[in-house]
Amino acid sequence: MKKRNNFKIFFFALFLIYILILVDGSISFIAHFFSALVAGKIFWLGSLCVLTVLSFEINVNFLGVAVVSGIIADIFYSGIIGIYTVSFAITAIFLKWIVQYLPHNFIYIISSYFLSVTIFSTIYYGINNYLGLTRTAPFQYLATYLPATLLFNLFYFIILYVPMLKIIENFKRKLALKDEK
Repeated sequence: MKKRNNFKIFFFALFLIYILILVDGSISFIAHFFSALVAGKIFWLGSLCVLTVLSFEINVNFLGVAVVSGIIADIFYSGIIGIYTVSFAITAIFLKWIVQYLPHNFIYIISSYFLSVTIFSTIYYGINNYLGLTRTAPFQYLATYLPATLLFNLFYFIILYVPMLKIIENFKRKLALKDEK
């Protein structure tokens, strides 16, 4: 029964990430008329949000979900398989490691999300810098882009946290009811 639940949780996480792809496409289409700043960021920020909240709510290893969502992001955004995949995978490994030591409350969840975004963004920047796909200097990245990304993430996480928590709690409740039958 445990393997069946893990399988359902895996596809539930992928479904949430698929919804984020649709939301990202819609917001990017609308936002490109106003600004290119938002386009392409909703998917990976939402994926990190999904991984973080699910890591706290359901004790399952999400490395597979991170790899699949990384491959999807690589196909859609970068065209080079590996940039998002490696970044998401290392972030998922970090989340799995840190969640076991932290209590379950909003402050720790948002702190681990910030750490996840910092790790993801830094790995993503490092790979792009190594491959020569960015001309941003490391100091400029740390002084300009990382703080702006973290501020944007605070706003984004606060908006998404409660609805995502409700969806996950309903899913957990349905899994528990099916296990009782």
